[in-house]
Amino acid sequence: MRVLQVMGVHPLLDAALLGLDRDVLVLLTAEQHLKVFDILLTGTALTTSTSGADVELLGRVVQSTPDEEFTPLERRLTASGALSGNDR
Repeated sequence: MRVLQVMGVHPLLDAALLGLDRDVLVLLTAEQHLKVFDILLTGTALTTSTSGADVELLGRVVQSTPDEEFTPLERRLTASGALSGNDR
């Protein structure tokens, strides 16, 4: 998805990412789900969002991940340190 290729570049584009709903997120591949996490955890979305929309998006990503893709996604997030709770 083109929107995922340009996220983290500009605050308006980050706003577009934060607006993705479950109907769109369910269409993402496992790699794209991971990309959304990466963008949110390392990009500007978390630092510029004041509404909690970033956390809500993370929840929507988890909810939209198909059962068979969740365990590999969890492993990749754990290996990347995204779930460690440590600041990067």
